[in-house]
Amino acid sequence: MRIAFRRQITCPALALLLLLGAMLCAAPARGQTPASKPAAPAEAGETGEPAAEEPLPEPTPAPPEASRLAQRLEETSTELRRLHGLLTQDKDSERIHRDFPQLRQRLDKLNERQDEIDQPAMGVRKLHDLENEWKTASTQLQEWAEILTQLAKQLDDILTALNNLSEEWRQNRENSADDALPEAVVQRIDTALQELSATEEEVKTRRARLLELQNAVSEEIVDTGTVLEILEKRRREQQERLLLSDSPPLWTILATFHLQQPVWKQIVEAYTKDAASLYAFLREDWEPFAWQLFLFVALAALIGSLDRQSRRTSFQDPALAAAARVLRTPYSAAFLIAALASPWIHPLAPGGLLEFVGLAIIPAVYRVLPPGIRDRRDGSLGLILGLYLFSSLAGQVNRTSDIHRIFMLIEAIGGITLLVRFLKPAPEAPSSSLWGFLMRFGRRTLIGGLALGLAANTLGNVGLADLLTQGLLNSGFIAGMLFGVSRVLEGVVIMLPRTGSFGSIDLVRRNVQMFARRGIGLVRFGSAFVWTGFVLRIFEVRDRVIGGLQSMMNATWKVGSLEVTAANLIVFVVAIFITTAAARSLSFILRHDILPKLDLPRGVPGAISSATQYLILGLGFLVSLAVAGVDLGSIALVAGGLGVGIGFGLQNIVNNFVSGLILLFERPVRDGDFIQAATTFGEVKRIGFRSSTIRTFFGAEVIVPNADLISQTVINWTLSDQNRNQEFPVRVAYGADPGAVIELLKSVAAKHENTLEDPSPNAFFVAYGENSLEFSLRFWAPFDVGFTTRSDVAVAVERALQEAGLAAPIPHRVVRLEGTVPTSDPETRGPT
Repeated sequence: MRIAFRRQITCPALALLLLLGAMLCAAPARGQTPASKPAAPAEAGETGEPAAEEPLPEPTPAPPEASRLAQRLEETSTELRRLHGLLTQDKDSERIHRDFPQLRQRLDKLNERQDEIDQPAMGVRKLHDLENEWKTASTQLQEWAEILTQLAKQLDDILTALNNLSEEWRQNRENSADDALPEAVVQRIDTALQELSATEEEVKTRRARLLELQNAVSEEIVDTGTVLEILEKRRREQQERLLLSDSPPLWTILATFHLQQPVWKQIVEAYTKDAASLYAFLREDWEPFAWQLFLFVALAALIGSLDRQSRRTSFQDPALAAAARVLRTPYSAAFLIAALASPWIHPLAPGGLLEFVGLAIIPAVYRVLPPGIRDRRDGSLGLILGLYLFSSLAGQVNRTSDIHRIFMLIEAIGGITLLVRFLKPAPEAPSSSLWGFLMRFGRRTLIGGLALGLAANTLGNVGLADLLTQGLLNSGFIAGMLFGVSRVLEGVVIMLPRTGSFGSIDLVRRNVQMFARRGIGLVRFGSAFVWTGFVLRIFEVRDRVIGGLQSMMNATWKVGSLEVTAANLIVFVVAIFITTAAARSLSFILRHDILPKLDLPRGVPGAISSATQYLILGLGFLVSLAVAGVDLGSIALVAGGLGVGIGFGLQNIVNNFVSGLILLFERPVRDGDFIQAATTFGEVKRIGFRSSTIRTFFGAEVIVPNADLISQTVINWTLSDQNRNQEFPVRVAYGADPGAVIELLKSVAAKHENTLEDPSPNAFFVAYGENSLEFSLRFWAPFDVGFTTRSDVAVAVERALQEAGLAAPIPHRVVRLEGTVPTSDPETRGPT
């Protein structure tokens, strides 16, 4: 018991014993000090006594300073390994150090060509190519500058962390003597300080090297910006000299014309330089070309799959069938789209890329043209191709040479001849259509522009003649290429809803014609937008147009304390348009695809879709106001003004709108119900914001205000169910058995497939008529086939009565005239 008692004494017990020493003076002799180690517990059965209870754990003493520093040294070692990992992961700076000298050599070569900027031979295209080369270098330098800035910040952060650790361990080393630390811990602290110092020196070295590279890149960025400003100034000077005659008249050139160098040599040299610059561009940045190749392969696979599906599809619309036939050439169609995407895939490529692309896509454009254009025998297609090739060759000739002006003369004459002689609007095209108007306007604009370019070339204004002739012809050629692309895309949007996962969607399958029409409209709008961008780029006015749009967007109008900008208005209009389109689309999907698949009562899908549309429109309107910069806190003022407007003139509209909401949620009238409102009887087709549409049995659509359906009496024939009672009278001659007639009528009505068994058909003997016995046959049938069933049953009743010898009596009347004597012999009949 003495041993067990000792085991049960803990530190709290000792504290209590010390306080009560007078009462428990023997306790210290029997207990044990906190530093003493308790004896091993006796196993049950060793002494014959039960095992004693497990003692409570002793409190963990606070770690000594050496243990804390050892743990902190481990943390410091881990942090050093992490920082070394960050330094070893720095591959970008090494890459920039390796590539920067090559870029500097290229910039030095470009600087040697600065004298070409002021030469008259520096045409628009050469100026554009030179500007692209400087822009490519500037873009690369800007990218490197951003990377170097991030790396410098990372090195600064690492250096700050190392300084903090070094300061911490220097302080610990100074306090090591006072703390009486073990020698091993002191050695580890010295080792950590040496490692921190070495790492700091490495980071400082890298930082100095990085700052040197960063300064060099910044200097090149400044020089590149200066050259780009010079090129932009040169561009503006060329545009300002468009209306100035800088060469002698054309007749003077023709009188003294002689070739200093064969034309073919100029063209070959120009194409050779273009090929060399394109090869250099490809070697420096080949990844976009790989993505372009991948785009071609993916498009070819997609168009080929759609073509196989189109061969198995029967089209009701011949126009859609003709549009789908363009998919028969998948490789040409894919190459055409991938090639014309070059300006976006390679925005800084040299001009030679577009020249070679333009020549390479000629066969692809020819193959995707409609058969009616390819099969023309008037030579117009050959003339277009010849003019295109001639224009491409003319672009390679030195613009200051005399032969260049002769080339422009031939181009202008050929373009005018082509437009006047061949490219005329089709006689069957409606003159009032938008497409016909655009065709006539574009044709006349091209003829007028080419004539003006011909006149400018004749008078010696080479700059204006070059801009008009080359620009208008290239605009026309690009329009033809985009026409081929749009035909391919139209075939794609026609077939996509009919194939694959799209065709398996019920909504798409039921509205395939609508999706095709809207897709074609979107493709044509996109083609026109892209063509406009090309034209602005060709005539070198894209930057001015964008700048003008930006200035217009920043225009501000102040009305009192309200400040409105054009940008806010445009953003508001665009947001409202997107909101409206999203609300209609979601409502359409809910109404025609999702909700019909759910087991919902009739009218609930329409209510849900309409409520969703209202909710999206309301939230979208608030979001549009917020995006446009309108303070939503001022909506209360707007709401107050709106309330005044409602009180004066909008109360009828609001009344109809609220009535429409009541119709949607209370549902006394639902979509598909047959109702009678006043003198209007028909089917409810739609419940809208302000009014509802009722289609009568005559085919007319009656617009009824929603308030009339709420405030007036409306007969709903299909509110609770579709079954309605049908009743029509039957007359039988006197002498017939009424019971047999009743059974006959009920059996005839029960045999019809549309009459309900519950309640079953019934017949009643109604009255003794003037000439017959009158019965009433009643039965229940669905409302939508009620009139048809009533007619069929009437025909069957008439046939059954005739077969039973119970034909309806023919009413007859005896008319007596005054002054006549009735007699049986007509010959003796006469006046009395």
